[in-house]
Amino acid sequence: MMDLLLNERAIESKDWATVLFVLCFTILAINRTVFEVRFTEFIKIAISDKYLKIYKDSGNMNSWFTISMFIVQLISFAFLIQITLSYFGLTTKYNWITYIQAITLLGVFYTL
Repeated sequence: MMDLLLNERAIESKDWATVLFVLCFTILAINRTVFEVRFTEFIKIAISDKYLKIYKDSGNMNSWFTISMFIVQLISFAFLIQITLSYFGLTTKYNWITYIQAITLLGVFYTL
């Protein structure tokens, strides 16, 4: 009987956050591959202002690199809001309705 209990696995999939994390890492990997030079300059943004000097004009704001990094930023900050709200007991970590509300709020706030 004990062997039967140890061999069973919980296959319940309520962790939608894993899918979003994998999506973010996939977007980052694609950006690193497709936009290799720009991604390298972006990573060095804390120690060098070269990225800001090169890509500060409005023509670069509509590039696929910027849009995809914006999506990663939205997903990440919405997770931060979700974890903060769950820490203060206002929601749970797995409440996807709250997550959608947070990502919508951030999206509207950033695009205005």
